Amino acid sequence: HRRSTKSTNKRQATRIATEWEDVERKSRQSELTTTQLQKVFSDISESITGESLKSPSAKDYLSEWLRGVAARNAELTHVRYQHTVKIFLDHLGARAEKTITSLTTKHFDDFMNSRLTANIASQTVSTDLKILKSAFKRALDHGYILKNPVTAVQLPKVRSSEREIFTPEEIQKMLDVT
Repeated sequence: HRRSTKSTNKRQATRIATEWEDVERKSRQSELTTTQLQKVFSDISESITGESLKSPSAKDYLSEWLRGVAARNAELTHVRYQHTVKIFLDHLGARAEKTITSLTTKHFDDFMNSRLTANIASQTVSTDLKILKSAFKRALDHGYILKNPVTAVQLPKVRSSEREIFTPEEIQKMLDVT
């Protein structure tokens, strides 16, 4: 089937078409990984537009995002967000070094489920996901990703916990300790 290179320069259009054919042939022979495909298309984009399609790793992007959070928010907000990013990157393991475009909704679902399985409160897990959703919304707004993978995650139902009122004796014991 036919595709346009959108180039009016015949030499450039021929080179682009040749590269596309080479990529298609290699992909049919299962010789290309997703990372290799991204590099090829990034190289083509750079040669045509001067702009690369390279996107940062999840770790690099989230570190950059946290620097912005620190500059725009209270220290405690930054600390809370930093904690969420750390446990998310720990959960990703080696995948944290892959580009943010490689992250899917499944990675965030798995993160949520692992936290819930570890008996982390559903409200805490929900807050973690909202923080990550905010980070990836910025990535979407800045053109690093085409879709925010966190938006498709169904947040856990938040169970409220009722607490008993302290008795006068319990209050006195707490005061005695302090």
